[in-house]
Parts: sequence; C-alpha cells; structure tokens
Amino acid sequence: MSNDSPILRAALARAVAPGAPALAALSRKYRTLAELRAEREHAVALGHDRFAGAVLAARGRAFRAMASEFPGALRELEVTATAMLRRKAERVEAASASGHLDPWIPVVWDFHAMLRELLALRRFLRAQPGCSAEAFCAYHAQLADAGALIAFPATAREAIERPPNGRMLALVWPALAARYGLSEASAREHVFGPLP
Repeated sequence: MSNDSPILRAALARAVAPGAPALAALSRKYRTLAELRAEREHAVALGHDRFAGAVLAARGRAFRAMASEFPGALRELEVTATAMLRRKAERVEAASASGHLDPWIPVVWDFHAMLRELLALRRFLRAQPGCSAEAFCAYHAQLADAGALIAFPATAREAIERPPNGRMLALVWPALAARYGLSEASAREHVFGPLP
C-alpha cells in the first residue's frame, strides 16, 4: 500500500479528516472485530466449528451493530487476522492522540461512509418504488444535511437500484479510488490490506 503518491497526498489534504469521535468509533470497530475474531479462533483451536445459545445470540447482535454502523466491516473480520485488527486499533488510537492520520485511516472512514450512503439510498428506493427524481433528490439532500459524505450524485439512481453484479461495493471502489487518486486495487488494499 503506497502512501507516497502525490495524488493521494493531495486528496488527503482536501479530504475532511475524521475527527476525534470518528477516530474513537473506528478504534472501537477494530477492537470489537479483533475480539470477535479472537473468540472464533479460540473456538476453532478447541475443535468447535460453531457457537450456540447465548454466545451465538451475543455474536449475532455484535455483527448486526457492526454492519449497521460500519457497513463492510464484517468483510474485514473475515479477511483480517486478530493481530492486524489490534494493530489497526492501536494506529487509529495513536492518530487520535497525535493528530497525525496515517493515509489509510480517512480512506477506511470514507469507505464505510460511502457504503452506508449507498445502502441508505437503496433502502429508500426499495421503500419508494417508482418515486420521482425530485423525491429521490430530496432524500439525498436529507442525507447530506445529516452529514453523509454524498459521494454519489442523484444521477447514480439507476446504478444504485441495479449495481454491477448486484454488489454495492462495485460502486464504492471506483468512487473511493477517484476521491483519493488511487487505483481500485489500492483502495481495497487501504481498507482490507495489512498496514504499511
């Protein structure tokens, strides 16, 4: 994951950096994911292949909360080792303390924000089938007023209704890459890859 790109540095300078509450939330995300992953690794090491009862219910609640607040986080849980999740939490905490953000942190924050925005727009469109362009634009404006990133123009309605291969991430990666001057592969690496 190269952070030396002049385009990335310029994009980071323009981007609205996640503030202290956002960094605290991101740290909590990584700590929670690390705990969930460690529990699973421990269970597997003991020869268990599934959870049951109260533990299963608690994990389900944690997964739903994580997916709601940080869409895409469960993918991170699947592809990232416990130790790396803990290191990411530590790096976010260090960034919060020092005020110096590693370049991957705003990319991750915006990844979640973009996916959250797309999912909200898709929920609206499914709840209001056949709604007018004006209604869609009005809802999009409400998201902006509520602090959404608004990475997708109202003209992206058709793509949101029918994303490539049915996957919202197919819309997120090009938008995230364009925002930070990265390739799509590099954007994915910033989100799901190891620390530089």
